[in-house]
Amino acid sequence: MTTLQDQIDKLDEELKNPIPTPSVGTVIVWYNRAEKKEDGQIAGIVTLVEGVGKVRVTLFGPSAMPRYTVKGCLHMSHPVHQNRNHATSVNSGGWDYPDGVSAKKADYAMHISQLESRKQHLVDAQEQTSPKTATKKVAKDAVA
Repeated sequence: MTTLQDQIDKLDEELKNPIPTPSVGTVIVWYNRAEKKEDGQIAGIVTLVEGVGKVRVTLFGPSAMPRYTVKGCLHMSHPVHQNRNHATSVNSGGWDYPDGVSAKKADYAMHISQLESRKQHLVDAQEQTSPKTATKKVAKDAVA
């Protein structure tokens, strides 16, 4: 069984490597089956943010005409891509920034905010269930 502290520690680890989420209009590189191969990369543009690191991408062919839209595409650093046969990797591929382009600090804000919120809820729950808090509550109830 996972304890609250284990969950907090896991969130602290995730906070060290947040997943970026680009804004709509960002140019990205899409990788078929989330495999970084030279021949498997296609230029794309983010057309919708679906969640942390998860975007809808319109892909462009060599003639620069939009040719396909991919839904539910996760960043290449997302843990689901560790299993190359994962349905999301196979069906939606993966995305990353073009060579020489780094994620902006703002691109990490969504994931950091979500992780910090989850961590705060766990810390609050841990404080409510700790023996010190329970003792204080019993003592307070006894006085009343």
